[in-house]
Amino acid sequence: MKALRFSVGRALCAFAVALGAGGAWALDVSPVAAAGSAVLASDAGAPGATKQRRSVVAEIRSYRVVVVAGNEIFSEAADIRPGDVVEYRATFKNVDSSAVTGTRALMPLPIGMVYEPSSARPAAGVKAATVDGVFAPVPLMREVNRRLVEVPLNEYRAIAWDLGEIQPGKSIQVSARVRLPALVSGVVPVAATK
Repeated sequence: MKALRFSVGRALCAFAVALGAGGAWALDVSPVAAAGSAVLASDAGAPGATKQRRSVVAEIRSYRVVVVAGNEIFSEAADIRPGDVVEYRATFKNVDSSAVTGTRALMPLPIGMVYEPSSARPAAGVKAATVDGVFAPVPLMREVNRRLVEVPLNEYRAIAWDLGEIQPGKSIQVSARVRLPALVSGVVPVAATK
């Protein structure tokens, strides 16, 4: 199974890597007030830029989830079909000698995919956003005719976790599931039209 890997430095940044069904993960790492602080790789050639330090390494994998006789079976999600459920997992490891603070994992949800309710792990503190980009605790709510109603899951466009601090040598894993809706003859999934 092939794992996708990328690294981020200690400067405030967001990196993303494409995944199986067009998804992506990003990791924000807050700046650390220290001498010789890092800069983004794209700034490395800029005047006054310092050499980038790599402090968080991320490994991202995607799995097709199939239930057989009541047991979940995971296989590489190289390609998916309507009705399939995909679990995205990202492991973030601090490879530096000091703690990394203010970490945040972000999983954009591909257009046409529907977030599987309560699938985000860890569940504590998970937030989501629609196309407006405003993150709030799940389930997302909105006002319709002066009443609060749940936002349909096919309108979720990103899931995020505020991971806080990652100690040296330690890892944090996050995951979430999405479903590619089954196609009904002559009907296009709502999320695919946005």
